[in-house]
Amino acid sequence: MTIGDTISHFKILYKLGAGGMGEVFPAEDTKLERKVAIKFLPAEVATDPDRLERFRREAKAIAKLNHPNIVTVYSVEEEDGHHFFAMEHVEGKTLGELIPKHGMKTDQIFEYAIPIAEALSAAHERGITHRDLKPGNIMVTAEGRVKVLDFGLAKFHLADKKETIETELSTELLTGTGRVLGTMPYMSPEQLQGKPIDSRSDIFSFGTVLYTMATGSRPFSGESSADLISSILKDTPTPVTELKGELPRHLSRVIRHCLEKDPSHRFQTALDVRNELEELKTEVDAGEAPTSDFSLFVKPARKVSRIWLAAGIVAIVLGLIAIYLILRPPPPQPVNSLAVMPLANLTGDPDLDHDRHEIMEKHVVTGRIAAPAGVAPELLLGQIDEAVAKRSPCQIYAPDLCIAAGQDSRASVEKRRFDMLMGN
Repeated sequence: MTIGDTISHFKILYKLGAGGMGEVFPAEDTKLERKVAIKFLPAEVATDPDRLERFRREAKAIAKLNHPNIVTVYSVEEEDGHHFFAMEHVEGKTLGELIPKHGMKTDQIFEYAIPIAEALSAAHERGITHRDLKPGNIMVTAEGRVKVLDFGLAKFHLADKKETIETELSTELLTGTGRVLGTMPYMSPEQLQGKPIDSRSDIFSFGTVLYTMATGSRPFSGESSADLISSILKDTPTPVTELKGELPRHLSRVIRHCLEKDPSHRFQTALDVRNELEELKTEVDAGEAPTSDFSLFVKPARKVSRIWLAAGIVAIVLGLIAIYLILRPPPPQPVNSLAVMPLANLTGDPDLDHDRHEIMEKHVVTGRIAAPAGVAPELLLGQIDEAVAKRSPCQIYAPDLCIAAGQDSRASVEKRRFDMLMGN
């Protein structure tokens, strides 16, 4: 086809790209008055029944995908021996064109990486493996929408047959028809080794894309194809946080998990990757995600220092309380004895002298005297100046009491009466 030609109701505008198995032209849909992209199968391939069948399979596979982050296939056409399909034309820049020399900022990485993971998840749920995921096959529109392009190497798993159709319509030059298909720097180890692949191969490729977005360089390299293959099969790439310390530390873990050599050790689905990225983005937005291995220790250390500060304050307070308890004056010790001076017989009856001595011996010395109301039992009763005793019950009148706690002070109180229990 040449520029200006019309096929069906599509007018060719210019040639966009070509690969070993297909050519792509932007065109104008004269019926719907919209711009589309037309992908042709070369004439030499159209005559090959097997390749023609692969072309048709590819178109049907892509047409099954209905996702905002995947290019939309409008129709599959054939006219004058030309086999082609019309698909959504995406204007913008490729992800490869947008990646700076030293990689993207963290928010940009999440802005583009999460939709890519969602697109892969949608394709994988339909049994479609992209097989050629790379920055050049990812477009970003002027509005910032991500579109995954060129499922030309899609591996379509037929749901009702034990059959796999490998299509060969990449719009970039690959290693050649009949050889390993894909763009080598982004291929998985099993893909390079010609082993059977599944959706986990795309996850490895996505990890390579993520690494490139984060650092501006690919995780694997070599001066020759053999060196590059060896690097992909054997080398462990430098963690992205060692190359850019401001990146979230857990982003390095996500990328490393994608780039596991053994497919069984990778994320098992693109949805898992998407969820990890979404959760990490939430942590970063909240300021909770450490940015490097060093910050992993710095931020918790601040929390620990606050704990130690609080513990120190508590220890100081407890220490001051202990010092106060040790140095404070001892409390007054309770008086365990009650001393009463000998009672005086003021009646003039000598027969009562014996009674006063008996009262002293029986009741005062043995502690059976009841304290007057308002007088604490532990205080010392110093002296009874005047008392009158009768045989039964014994009543003592004490107008003056000397009440002291280890002192010689006296106190004058009103005359009061108290009972002494006599006993037998």
